[in-house]
Amino acid sequence: MRARAMVRPAARGLMRESLALLRAEGAPALYKGLGAHLTASLPGNGLFYVAYEAARAAAAPHMSSGLASTLAGIAGCLASLLIYTPMEVVKQRAMVTRGASSLSVLRDLLRVDGPSGLYRGLGAGALTWAPYFSLYFLAYDFLTVQLCGVPSGEQPLFVTALGCGLLAGMGASALTNPFDVVKTRLQVGGAGLAAMQVTDVASEAGVLAVARSIVAKEGISGFARGLLPRVMLLAPLSSLTISLYSVVHRAAAAIIEGTPVYIAGKAKGSEDQKDGGGAKNKF
Repeated sequence: MRARAMVRPAARGLMRESLALLRAEGAPALYKGLGAHLTASLPGNGLFYVAYEAARAAAAPHMSSGLASTLAGIAGCLASLLIYTPMEVVKQRAMVTRGASSLSVLRDLLRVDGPSGLYRGLGAGALTWAPYFSLYFLAYDFLTVQLCGVPSGEQPLFVTALGCGLLAGMGASALTNPFDVVKTRLQVGGAGLAAMQVTDVASEAGVLAVARSIVAKEGISGFARGLLPRVMLLAPLSSLTISLYSVVHRAAAAIIEGTPVYIAGKAKGSEDQKDGGGAKNKF
């Protein structure tokens, strides 16, 4: 829904867009691009957090926790774009092309553009996701440390990470939506736009050309295209990802240190119980 809303010539509501897609292609069309997304998710997230942890460990001794998290988020973003950019190009073209699957889009893309076509809009991707992750981790660090009282440098409990991650994701996804509109139109390209009955030569010209075209044809409101589905996707997805990461991080530390890990907090008196008395609250 997000990709279709961002490239469609006339704005539609989320419900109207969904119903139109269901009438035209049926329920399976709601899951177009899922194969590409699932294929890239594990290695992409893995690369992101490896780069994030390395950058944060290097930056933390020299600056505040919030700034270290922000810079680490940018580092993780730039590293993961090596995997996520091809996925986004394939996924978004599949989403806007009737009858196309991720595999058929990939074959056509390689035949026409070669491997370089998989990295279409790489710069626009960096301009979209680097601000997103910098804002996300800045807000997440503020919420967990300043509002929830989690000691700087420690991982919050699952529920805390889930709530803070959701709020941070809502803000960051909304604020960076204009960048995503430009990126999506670039990555979909002329062929993808044609499939949506859109003619826009700017889609082949670069970031600034696409941005100017949006302002000229749709006004500033054009940058708000797809805002609701983007927030509905990214906020819970980012929240769940950071929550699971927090649990895994705490579990790994516990295994190394030989101490229990708790999701919802320590049971009363659990420090004095040697027989695992607070086990129901443990991870």
